Amino acid sequence: MNAQEFITKWRWPKDPDGTPMVGIVVVWDKIPLDSKIITYSGEEAWSKILAYAPPWHNEGVVKPFSQWIGSKGFSDEVESERKAGKLDYYNNHGLEYPFFCVFATKDGSKGIIGDGNHRFVNCKSLQDNGKDLSTDIARCTLEVICLDNLSEVIQDAVFPNY
Repeated sequence: MNAQEFITKWRWPKDPDGTPMVGIVVVWDKIPLDSKIITYSGEEAWSKILAYAPPWHNEGVVKPFSQWIGSKGFSDEVESERKAGKLDYYNNHGLEYPFFCVFATKDGSKGIIGDGNHRFVNCKSLQDNGKDLSTDIARCTLEVICLDNLSEVIQDAVFPNY
């Protein structure tokens, strides 16, 4: 996959509620077309998501899921998802849409998840509580676009202190 294919794939799709699948502010026209794309699959993709941050602040700091899981903020997010019926939905249906994307630094070491944060929170919580999602996780893909101008491409508000 090249940058143009990434843009084409992720720019326009909508969630069932009509909102953009990529739920962060992206200035698509500023993505350099020579940006590298790294694609992970299956368990590697699922595990790699832990290295990236959701586009919201937890205890005032943007931090990767690996540092976020187990915190009060994570528990609060899971509870919010439970109240909205989403946790039950994933418990009953599994991870029907196992595709994720990340907007990352040039070396791909840090980034913000553009699509899939809530799916990951719900399913990671269920998995940590014994739900077998191995079949769904085996279908996962994580597409990471590595940008030398990340702060120009995504809204700065989701990236401070990270």
